[in-house]
Amino acid sequence: ILQAWGRLEEAMALHKKEEAVCLQLGLQSDLAHSWWNQGHVFNAQRNPAAAREKWRAALEIFTKLNMPRERDAVRAELDRLGKSAASGS
Repeated sequence: ILQAWGRLEEAMALHKKEEAVCLQLGLQSDLAHSWWNQGHVFNAQRNPAAAREKWRAALEIFTKLNMPRERDAVRAELDRLGKSAASGS
């Protein structure tokens, strides 16, 4: 909701708290979802390098946990990001 309202810093702050909890409790799939969402916030902030880093980390976990729907969605985001960078947009 915060991201949809354009309140990206607040959205990221909540994702960082979520990330810390997931790391502390060892919740791998939730951690990957957090990183996936962080990637969307970074992308909205026009920070493709940070988005790529988070999405690659999420992709690694989704692949390891055999979560094909999530894995494929993250791959699609990475592909779109790569195409944007190649076209200069």
